[in-house]
Amino acid sequence: MRDLARSLHATGRPVPVPWRSLANYVRPRTQNLMLVIAAGGVGKSAFALEWATSLGSPALYVSLDTSLFDHGVRLLARRTGRSTDEIELGHDDAPKQWADKWAPELEDIDIPTRFCELTHTARDIHELVGAETEYWGEAPKLVVVDNLMDLIEAEEGAGEYRRVLGELKRVAKDHDTLVMVLHHLRRKPPKASKNKDDDEDDVSTHPVSLDDSMYEGDKQAQYALGLWRPQWNQLTVGVLKNRMGQARRNGALHTTLYSDLARMEIRDHTRGAA
Repeated sequence: MRDLARSLHATGRPVPVPWRSLANYVRPRTQNLMLVIAAGGVGKSAFALEWATSLGSPALYVSLDTSLFDHGVRLLARRTGRSTDEIELGHDDAPKQWADKWAPELEDIDIPTRFCELTHTARDIHELVGAETEYWGEAPKLVVVDNLMDLIEAEEGAGEYRRVLGELKRVAKDHDTLVMVLHHLRRKPPKASKNKDDDEDDVSTHPVSLDDSMYEGDKQAQYALGLWRPQWNQLTVGVLKNRMGQARRNGALHTTLYSDLARMEIRDHTRGAA
């Protein structure tokens, strides 16, 4: 029992959830791995960016799939309330003048979130988080890895997924951080529609289940969330796996957030909710 008693002192730090409705279901802690599963275009990166920049604590966004330019534009949209198209207006015609206009406002955004797009392996991430810990004087509370497929080095398969996720799990343990891994959903819609414009052909609108994780990658994670968009202004978050908490692997336990991806706004339906 002594081993179990000692383990009670090493359960990790709580990681705040920026949406009250989701925090009612999941209360993640550091030293764990979280998988966020969704189809392309649903808003995985926007979801992770909002979480990381809302913490008020050191966070690291390892951006292997989304460019730093895109993150900059998204943060400017989030800050100004303008759409990303409005922010980018004029970039192609006069890129230097455009950058001179927006760079000072972007530099003025004072949040303890740092971005890196140079890492290419899970082992690199281990070293990078160590360097971030030295920089901040404490471990990042959240490390976002965008996305899992970009860390696959060998032939894609169950063994390679287990290896990569195992290394990321080690990062979480060794550095006392929550590692959030974004994972592309790869499946066909439940039914094929004859109408090409029918939403039923759009896999992004269908609930996500734990079975949609490739090669049973969810087995390595302590938390798994599934994202889908039932309507253009809604982002539904299913709690598929939840260490020591409620979950439904078929997505039946979920909350729906208001979402305007053009302005990088993801919030509870009650304005002002945390």
